[in-house]
Amino acid sequence: MVFLDLLLSRCCRRYLHREDFEFEAEVDANASKGHQEPSHTPSRYFLLGFKDRNLEQEFLEDLVGSTIRTRVLVGYCASTALFLFIPFMQSLVVYDSIRWFADQPEEYLGKFYIEDLVVKTYVPLCLSLVIWLGGLAGIVAMYSLKSFKNRRIAVLYLVGAVYLAYVAVMAYDFAILCERWGFIFAGPGSWIIRMLFYDLPPLISLTFMSLPALLNLEILGCTAMIYLVIVPLLSPRRNVWLDLRTDNVLENLDRLSPVPLAHCAEGEKAKECIMPSDITRVKWVIATPLAILIAITLTVVIVSALLESSNRKMFSNNKIIRAQQKRLAATNAQRENLLLQQHEDQEHLLLSMFPKDVARDLIERYRAEYNHGSSRTVIQAMNPVGNLCQTVARMHHDVTILFTDIVGFTPMSQACEPYEIMFFLHSLFSSFDNLIEMDPELWKVETVGDAFMVAAGLGIGASCFPASSKTEETVEYIRVESGTNDSLVASGEPKEFRIKSRKFRSRDGMFSAASSAVHFGRAAIQQGGSIFMPNGVRCQIRVGVHTGDVCSGVVGSRMPRYCLFGDTVNTASRMESSGVPGRMQISEPTHALVCGENGFAWDERGYVEVKGKGKLKTYLLRDGERGAD
Repeated sequence: MVFLDLLLSRCCRRYLHREDFEFEAEVDANASKGHQEPSHTPSRYFLLGFKDRNLEQEFLEDLVGSTIRTRVLVGYCASTALFLFIPFMQSLVVYDSIRWFADQPEEYLGKFYIEDLVVKTYVPLCLSLVIWLGGLAGIVAMYSLKSFKNRRIAVLYLVGAVYLAYVAVMAYDFAILCERWGFIFAGPGSWIIRMLFYDLPPLISLTFMSLPALLNLEILGCTAMIYLVIVPLLSPRRNVWLDLRTDNVLENLDRLSPVPLAHCAEGEKAKECIMPSDITRVKWVIATPLAILIAITLTVVIVSALLESSNRKMFSNNKIIRAQQKRLAATNAQRENLLLQQHEDQEHLLLSMFPKDVARDLIERYRAEYNHGSSRTVIQAMNPVGNLCQTVARMHHDVTILFTDIVGFTPMSQACEPYEIMFFLHSLFSSFDNLIEMDPELWKVETVGDAFMVAAGLGIGASCFPASSKTEETVEYIRVESGTNDSLVASGEPKEFRIKSRKFRSRDGMFSAASSAVHFGRAAIQQGGSIFMPNGVRCQIRVGVHTGDVCSGVVGSRMPRYCLFGDTVNTASRMESSGVPGRMQISEPTHALVCGENGFAWDERGYVEVKGKGKLKTYLLRDGERGAD
């Protein structure tokens, strides 16, 4: 991971990068096919990681930053402790013995004499201690500093460098002092014991640190190369592999053989009665620690490879889960946006169907249900016999109602095609709608056949409530029901009413509403006279207007309608039906409100017989004239 990663990542990266794996795209592709789990996972090299090198970099950052962070710290501290308690402390304990060896003359020790023994013993140990403590400080700093938050992979480089530096220093000490170990243990092969129990115990922590297999392979491979190849070939004293030669084995056969040779006579030297099998057995005894060391090394590499494979699988699963969560969040956000858009569309629909205050009341009622977990739409929330068990009705005083009617519509409809009549009505009523949009006092109630109904003064415009001392009230009622749908039609059942709110409107507001209705009626007559009916006859409009009290409310739960009820509506309709073609007929209450306005001139028609009402005094608009009566 130190040298190999530099070689692979810096020099061979573009050759190793073979794919760009996108977990989001894979999750989307499998979701479109109806699969829960992705059918493809990132491709990998043996020991070299993912073929997507960007993903490999991300994996290593995640591995060091979170997955094995605790293991790295604990394992590194354990290696430092093993170094302190085995090589370092052991050398301190035997300081007197080392001083004794150092004080002996070369003639006394012979080939085991080592010049400057104290320096050559303790300088490598102190240097190794500095390496371990410096590496520990560096690892802690990398995990603590924010500047290394996205560069935690440097921890792997530091750990690998520390272990390799320690191995190099101890290998130098091993090369210088190996003969001292042969003298202490009195026989060939003692260098294997030193390497196994003195130099390499700190490397045991590699078994549970879960480092990448490539890093463990590099550390252990370099260790084996240094101790078993480089040091034996370059040792200034002698080649340690020579301990396994047959002549060396024969020289030490009496000491190395674990049991007396059975075929040797009493008092006979072992090398005088040696057999080839005895030499092989002794060599195996010498090499057993080395075989154990090789087995441990292979075990560490294999275990680290298995752990790394598990970590890579866990990393891929986490990436898949995050991609699925991201897709789910995007889907939920899209669904929420669609739901909000649906609510807005429904609110716009309500605002186009009903007056603003009625629409807002329905919207607020829906939101109250929605906040309590109901899944009903705004339209469903308008059901007056729903969960709210309420029916809202509003009483309006001094509302001006206007009806228009097309003269000769029935004979024309019998003589023309239906689609021609529909096109004609659409054109005419669309022009009426444009007139209504120009005045906030007006509200289009409904169209029935060729009849067009308009109301003015319902309290839907900003000019309906100017400041004034003389006021009249508009009362809003709520009918409270406690039963089911059948109770609404039960005969003789007493009804309970309570006042919900009161609104007030001035006298000036009543005049403004009546004036708006009259202006609309005159414009409607002029607009109708400017077009021709499908039978070629110029269109004539008959208009009737009356002012009085009405009750408004939303009727029905399926295709609900905003309706006006009361004698005022009936009287306004009679004003239209008993009127004169091409003229506007108004009642006496309406005339009292608009008679003093400049721009209108009225002809008193007198008393007119009105069905269901008897004789009523009416007035006709004098078109084209100015001034009062």
